[in-house]
Amino acid sequence: MKSSPIATAAVTQGSLEGVNVVWLSQHLSGRELGDTVNKDFMWAVASLVGVFAYMVVHTKSLMLSAVGMAQVVFSLPLGVFVTRLVFQVKYMDMMVILVIFVTLGIGADDVFVFVDAFKQTEAVPAACGSLQKRLEHTLERASKVPLTPLVAAVSPACNVL
Repeated sequence: MKSSPIATAAVTQGSLEGVNVVWLSQHLSGRELGDTVNKDFMWAVASLVGVFAYMVVHTKSLMLSAVGMAQVVFSLPLGVFVTRLVFQVKYMDMMVILVIFVTLGIGADDVFVFVDAFKQTEAVPAACGSLQKRLEHTLERASKVPLTPLVAAVSPACNVL
């Protein structure tokens, strides 16, 4: 039996000369869980790399993209901290892993909103004087965006409800 990027070898159907084989054991279940977690982690890493590459292309800045990805990565431990210590949630379900993708989307969106708002200040006469005026106008315009990482940090606790 062979595994694929979306299925492990243990979940593929086994057969031998027309006889279907079905098996279940604690050892195979543990091995299957480990294989599944490893594959899911690889998909998460691939998503981080893909979003980082897209951010570099969109923002045309390696540094801005790296800081944006750092925002995403550093908000994950903050979310676990808030969930475990503030909300006193001891059980973490496998669904909490999906928070990585939610946080990735929100963090990337923050960077895109700020970059686009900054680019749009070129057309605003009141903001054209200096870099400081452009940044002030950008922050005024996109001031609600920094709340989204807070939402992402608290989102693991939402699975409890």
